[in-house]
Amino acid sequence: MKIKPEYTVRFEEGDVCVVRLRPDGGEEYVAPLTDSAAMAWEGLARGASRETIVDAVANEFEGASRDAVARDLDAFFAQLLALGFAEEE
Repeated sequence: MKIKPEYTVRFEEGDVCVVRLRPDGGEEYVAPLTDSAAMAWEGLARGASRETIVDAVANEFEGASRDAVARDLDAFFAQLLALGFAEEE
């Protein structure tokens, strides 16, 4: 899966959000992201595998079960596809 080129994330004042890059050079706010979703987004943007992203998020959040992280991220990845922010490679 890869993030479509017209979408990116912005980190502003402690918040993370998805923005759509418009053809006119402007940006359009789309949706907020949690910290774990932002980590997953950045992993996808770098071309990391699902397993690498799950491991990174599970390691970042102390006490998080890897299985629970994997389920949550699979749901997040499915949302990215459904909303058109990402596509299968």
